[in-house]
Amino acid sequence: MSHFPRCFVVVNVLLLLRHPATAFIPRADHHCSSELKHSGLKACQLHTAHVSWLYDFTHGPEPFVLQAQARDGNSDLDKCARALDLSAAAQGSTVEEVLQLAGVPSRNVARALEAFIGLQDCDPHAETLRRLHHLNFIIEQGVYSFEEAMELISTQSRFLEMNFSFVYKDGDLLVMNKPSDVRMDVPQRDGGERKWPTEFTCSDWLDIPGLVDPPLDKKRFCHNLDSATSGILCVARNQAAAARVVDLFAERKI
Repeated sequence: MSHFPRCFVVVNVLLLLRHPATAFIPRADHHCSSELKHSGLKACQLHTAHVSWLYDFTHGPEPFVLQAQARDGNSDLDKCARALDLSAAAQGSTVEEVLQLAGVPSRNVARALEAFIGLQDCDPHAETLRRLHHLNFIIEQGVYSFEEAMELISTQSRFLEMNFSFVYKDGDLLVMNKPSDVRMDVPQRDGGERKWPTEFTCSDWLDIPGLVDPPLDKKRFCHNLDSATSGILCVARNQAAAARVVDLFAERKI
């Protein structure tokens, strides 16, 4: 046992006294092997160079991160502590069910519904679940702790709305309402990679079958809106219309 840090041995003993089905396993990475997932353990801890990850195997086939503690005393890494259960949330049929199944505490769900009356009218999957995927990405990146994310849901629950709509349409131009915290498209300079696998953009919305008739042969966004900004976005159906709208912006007539 000489290669085990003494502090981990002590903590392991303490944890085993409280939770006999839990074990600490030192490894060079925090990806759980199939042997671990099928070992019968309810939880295990995997050590990286700087972080100790505590996994729970009782939530499904994939490990659920219960805790991430810094081995070097850097408390900022505790922001990676927990994650939302998005697989379970996908089974919900209402906004309230989606939030509860995701692991949002009941008190936070109640506060969210009270803070934003229109939350109940949001599409549970096309809006709320997509927002939870975004929020989970933020948690995983360490920007918010799980607790901070729950407070965001409680006090700024309008964040869970993702309301795309058209405000004007004709044969040359589409004018759409862009929600906040949504990118217009996935930049090709980034290799076309999404920030998280289920990231949903304005371009994705325009690709929904039957939404635009006839379908766009190309997305001609006539101006830019930052991803954090909500507002009106003009999309031209053809190059001539795009050029005209660009000129109107230049002339400050829009």
